[in-house]
Amino acid sequence: WAAAQYLSFARVGDIVDLDVLVPVHGKYNTQARVVGHVGDREIFTVNAALGERPSEYSAQWAEKPDVVAPEDCAPVDHWREDRDDLHGRIDVRVVKGRYGEERKTGGLSEDGHVVLWARMREDLPMSSSALAVMADFVPSAIGNAIGRDAGGNSLDNT
Repeated sequence: WAAAQYLSFARVGDIVDLDVLVPVHGKYNTQARVVGHVGDREIFTVNAALGERPSEYSAQWAEKPDVVAPEDCAPVDHWREDRDDLHGRIDVRVVKGRYGEERKTGGLSEDGHVVLWARMREDLPMSSSALAVMADFVPSAIGNAIGRDAGGNSLDNT
């Protein structure tokens, strides 16, 4: 697990230095901290517990919602899709609720729910970085629920 505090922004052209501290390095788990700073100005701090203990047990209890397949939903243009970056390589489809430009119509959502399919285009492999970018779509759900442009800053693109 990791917990991050985002305290400031780095400007274009700034050099962000990373100080990595590993106060405890254990057999199965390690406690570590990374502090990102520009000069003396701290940008973020991440505290993390790393590693895993071997176990014969493995299970998953989460189940996907009972919804139609991605192919049965219309693709949605992401507001960054015209750029040649990672956002433009993500296929987003709306199963339920409003997303993108649609969120500006209709006022408050009846239940506040938005269900999306999101996957990489071009058969790009799924990675923790791609999942982090997809997680950045979550704040826009606020806009979907209230029928306005709303969202938040990117929290984690690591």
